[in-house]
Amino acid sequence: MRPVTIWFIDSYTGSDLAKNRNWTDEFISQVVALKATYKIDYDNTISPSPEGTLTHVFFVVRDQNDGLWKILEARSPSAQDNLIDK
Repeated sequence: MRPVTIWFIDSYTGSDLAKNRNWTDEFISQVVALKATYKIDYDNTISPSPEGTLTHVFFVVRDQNDGLWKILEARSPSAQDNLIDK
């Protein structure tokens, strides 16, 4: 299991936030972290987002009804600096 997935599971298991979101420990144990790295090159117009190579971490879980993966939570580059290298 990748360190960022372990971080998510360890951070949320038994937490008050997980309880407020009605996430059981069993549900949390099924979450997988995916890291997406991509390059953005804007046309030099005003943009609120940085350009260059960006990395986002998506926490996904398989829907029990249809089997499709759903994004449970995502971290933007500025909010995940400590997660990107894991």
